[in-house]
Amino acid sequence: MHTYRAVIDVIARVLAALDAHESGRLPPNEADAHFDEFNEQRIRIYGYLAMIAPQAVMDAQDKLIDNLLLVAHGNAKYEWEKVRENALAMLNAVRIDVGIDKSPISYNGEL
Repeated sequence: MHTYRAVIDVIARVLAALDAHESGRLPPNEADAHFDEFNEQRIRIYGYLAMIAPQAVMDAQDKLIDNLLLVAHGNAKYEWEKVRENALAMLNAVRIDVGIDKSPISYNGEL
């Protein structure tokens, strides 16, 4: 459970930086620094996950991280809806793995 929490912490930090950058509240040089930190941490969390997570969690994490890397490198547009969809897929895979509840959670908000 501790490993999953660490993964979520890393992803939350990069998502906050991407949101701030996309809205113009974070200058490009600061965004670059956040990305450099994320880039190092994503490699570390991949190793942590590979030691404990089932393939379904790894696949969902890969899809989310791949999308974030494409955005950070300017090869894809930042689309919050897509990021949220990928994040929820990963969280649902984690929920199944840890046995909290096998029913998926979904976003039911309006944004």
